[in-house]
Amino acid sequence: METVEPNAGAPGHDRLQARLIVEQPAGPHNRYRIDPRAGTVVLEAVEANAPVRPFERGRLADTRGPDGRPLRAVMPVRVPTFPGCMVPVYPIAALQPVGQLAPLVVAVPVADPTLAPLRALAELDENLRQAILAEAPTAEVVEGAVAETLVRGGIEAELRARAAAQRPAIPAWKASDVRPRYAGGRELEPHTYAERAVPLLPARFQEYIARALLPEERILMFIHRPVTETGGFRLRRTKLREGIFVLTDRQVMLMTDTVEPDSTMVHWGFIARVSAVERVTAVQARVQGTLAHLVVTLAARRGAETVSFAFPAAFMPAVEEAAALIAGFIPAADTRALRRCYPRDLPVELPSLATVQAQMQAPTWARDYLPDERPLAWARTEGDRERAAVVVGERRVVLDGADKAGPLRIALDDITSVQMTLALVASGLEVAVAEGEAIRRPALRFPYPAAGPFLTAFTALRHLLGPPPERG
Repeated sequence: METVEPNAGAPGHDRLQARLIVEQPAGPHNRYRIDPRAGTVVLEAVEANAPVRPFERGRLADTRGPDGRPLRAVMPVRVPTFPGCMVPVYPIAALQPVGQLAPLVVAVPVADPTLAPLRALAELDENLRQAILAEAPTAEVVEGAVAETLVRGGIEAELRARAAAQRPAIPAWKASDVRPRYAGGRELEPHTYAERAVPLLPARFQEYIARALLPEERILMFIHRPVTETGGFRLRRTKLREGIFVLTDRQVMLMTDTVEPDSTMVHWGFIARVSAVERVTAVQARVQGTLAHLVVTLAARRGAETVSFAFPAAFMPAVEEAAALIAGFIPAADTRALRRCYPRDLPVELPSLATVQAQMQAPTWARDYLPDERPLAWARTEGDRERAAVVVGERRVVLDGADKAGPLRIALDDITSVQMTLALVASGLEVAVAEGEAIRRPALRFPYPAAGPFLTAFTALRHLLGPPPERG
């Protein structure tokens, strides 16, 4: 009898192996169930009239496709198996149907000595190959390492989803008490001083932070800026609105009130300008007149943006401390050290105000804006008047409504910072695009009731700014 053990011998040791759970066998077959008391397999039914085909359909265990479900797969066989059978397989190709996110993986059984050595569709029997291609007649075929990468991505997506499901509901940065609690000489909740001080902020700024931060972010420092007068002569005096500078392990952010709170105690909203810490190339603390300035240089592929955060001059020690912390994120010249993992995907969880769309299939209109890459987040206002739409992809963002000439397609590597205005009176999304020494700031405007999906797009954008831009 011709048999081979999974992973036996050298030929397949360098190949990605997955596990296929059979759902539709290739022909007549037996159906079984497990008797847990007896510890045996029981014949439950005989499917003598099942259709005959040269392959079996199923799903790849422990994978997650772009649609949030396990990757679908077909497996050529010489002898039918049975429903629920777990088969170790080697992925050799994938069929990507036009207009659909989920591919169809083609895999060969590891245990079959005839099929296991095959590495491409062209190596299959012609009739078998045509039968498989008929499953997705308009699909694009990818093979070899590309197909393996697709399956590996599905495995990683499932691992991320499971890790997110096990993540505690309370954000990592949120401390339960201002004072640290100890047991056995150890701190029960390891938090930074800044994280413990968040409850001391005005309630509206606590709310703003909760909307803007990801659950797994950690707050390293914040500086609460009061309403500050600038200038020295009567009519030339202006006011800086109350705000907060926040430094996390992922971003630098300045949030300010859109309108000063009045006697009605209405929270009118905030303006948040953010960038990833990986975009910082220089930082400086300096005093100018009555103000202390935290000056941060943010680099993109084709230029840089200089952003200045102003505080009262008395805040200079805190500004210098913030500058020292930010400088720690600037890599040494010509270093090859890994700074962190850079996922080109959205976190499973986004701020509560946002509509979580990471696990949904993008609507047709969003795919039309980015036909050659996968949309990760999208938002648009309804109606033809003052239309606004944003689609965030893996490499580009599209803004429709920011330019009269038509939609703008902007590479993520060209963006230095992103600004979100979330206010009852007016809301908007703005990106800063560096072009040499010039900074272009295309912006969208939208009504406050439509802000949820736009906040998702804002969060996705600043998350994807993490990978350092390619040099071009």
